Amino acid sequence: MSTVYFIGDLHLGHRNIAKYRQGFESPEQHDEFMKEQVRKCYGKRNTIWLLGDTIFHVAHESFMEEMCENFQHVHNVLGNHCTEIKMREDIQRRLYAKYDNFHLHGIVKKYDFWISHAPIHPDEMRSKLGNIQGHIHYKTLPDKRYLNVSAENINYQPMTLEQVRSYFNV
Repeated sequence: MSTVYFIGDLHLGHRNIAKYRQGFESPEQHDEFMKEQVRKCYGKRNTIWLLGDTIFHVAHESFMEEMCENFQHVHNVLGNHCTEIKMREDIQRRLYAKYDNFHLHGIVKKYDFWISHAPIHPDEMRSKLGNIQGHIHYKTLPDKRYLNVSAENINYQPMTLEQVRSYFNV
């Protein structure tokens, strides 16, 4: 059996993350906690969708490699912080070149949904059931066509595709 997971905005290596996310005393504590949440989802037949702003420092490239070695597919949807610094772009390129199961995306149509980092415009929904997105962290849009899977908005636990479908009443 395989499972598909979604989580956005891991912010691994973000040196000020403890100021923005409650319950963490340091960036290191935050990063280890986030990694453990993802590790609980490992499975050679499982897939994870990382909806942007995943890593902020090269020190976490090894965790991205670890994910590639423990998931069947790792889909990384680029977020606004993913290409701000050339180092982050270089990490993405190295992972893409090294692992056949590492996939880079901007915005994707999959599972009858739009999958993106930031919410898409409502006029772009067309025939899709909704938009699985991150980016807005604790905030949620007052529209049931959007599901915010930013880490803090889903209690830091990746959501399964079944949970996503349930949210959208599919």
